Amino acid sequence: MPPIGTILFGIVLVIDGDTLLIDGDRLRLQGIDAPELQQECVRDEAKYDCGAEAASYLRELTANRKIICMVRSSEDDVAVATCEGEGRNLADAMLEGGWAFAAPKSGRRNAALEQSARESRLGMWAGTVEAPWVWRMRQH
Repeated sequence: MPPIGTILFGIVLVIDGDTLLIDGDRLRLQGIDAPELQQECVRDEAKYDCGAEAASYLRELTANRKIICMVRSSEDDVAVATCEGEGRNLADAMLEGGWAFAAPKSGRRNAALEQSARESRLGMWAGTVEAPWVWRMRQH
């Protein structure tokens, strides 16, 4: 795991809606929690894999772009980083697109971005979704 303050850049591999791989280093986007792969949500009265859709949205945000990340902390042996692609903060973009929750304790700004997407019924907010931390607890 890279130490705090490390800057990583390059082409990324998207693991899920809030996790990237850059040059073999696994990074979680700071301040958000996206639905997990295999997590189902409901839209138009039908279940769908909102975790896969969140990952797909992050792939679109990173496709053919050089991404730069700075490691800010670590949680559960995973580096937590702020990442940008062409000047756009990826965590902000995930919140604005409606594909991530503001992580608990991430601050008012992230909560406001999430609330705006909820009100506009963007992404997963077009239907019903369970918070990923609740979904993870139920899986164990």
